[in-house]
Order: sequence, then structure tokens, then C-alpha cells
Amino acid sequence: SSGTAEDRVTTFPHKGKHAPPPKIAGKIRAIERATAGRGETALYLTNDPPTVVGWEDTARRDGLLLPDGFTVVHRFDHVIGADQGSATSCIRIDGDHGHPIIQSGSKTGFDSYIERAIEQYLKAADHEHLKRVAVYLVSVGLDPRRYRIPPEDLP
Repeated sequence: SSGTAEDRVTTFPHKGKHAPPPKIAGKIRAIERATAGRGETALYLTNDPPTVVGWEDTARRDGLLLPDGFTVVHRFDHVIGADQGSATSCIRIDGDHGHPIIQSGSKTGFDSYIERAIEQYLKAADHEHLKRVAVYLVSVGLDPRRYRIPPEDLP
């Protein structure tokens, strides 16, 4: 029988590396504290595999593919976990798995990935990709002017 993706998913992506311990699952403040230490692993808000796989699939589909052709970043309109001690709605997908990333204030944050992509596209005078980044940013509720995309590349 053909089941939905939810029916087929029984294990947490990336061998559960980013799953919160059961006692703090769903408790964003506790998850923030658990990710706050230096070198701590980012954690999802839930340890429910179908939910997390759904978020990762959505990010792959709707997120922004970076210039490396491999990494995708995405910003949801709701909190999905914590990274570096802060609740976040952002995710990075590396091939077969993803994990929450902080939005700003870190070289591994969403804003930094966007800024580096824009820098690369500016250097290459790649207006098609600059426009694509601008359209993506608008689609997730961010102002592309904040990321210094030139006016001619704004949607």
C-alpha cells in the first residue's frame, strides 16, 4: 500500500543528532539553554520525525539554494528550534539532512549565508541570481534592501 511520507518516516534525520532530549522537547527556553554552550549542537523544537522531515522537505522545496549548488537555507514563519542559545525559524540543509541555524549574529547564521551568496553574485555580476535571492527574501518576509542587493536587482 502507498502511505504518506508521515507513514513511512520512523527515524529522526541525521541519526537523531538534532533531536531534543524527550524531557525538553517542545520547551523552547530549555532547548535554547541546551544549545547555548560553545560547540553545542543545534536542536529542533520537536523530536517527532515526521514533523522534522516535513520541515526539511519544505526547506528543500521552498528554500534558497546557495552558490555551492549543495546547501539550502530557509526561513519559516514559525520557530523550528534553537541554535547558539537562541530560538530560530531558520534552517540549513546540507544534502540529506538539515538543522536549525540562528538568523543573525554568527558566520553560520542565515543572514551570513545570504550575504555571502549576494557577495559572490555581485562579484560575478550575476543579476539573474541576485534577482532570485531578492524574490526569495521577499517571499519569507525580509526586505532585500537590508542585504544590500542593488536597486536594479530588486523585484
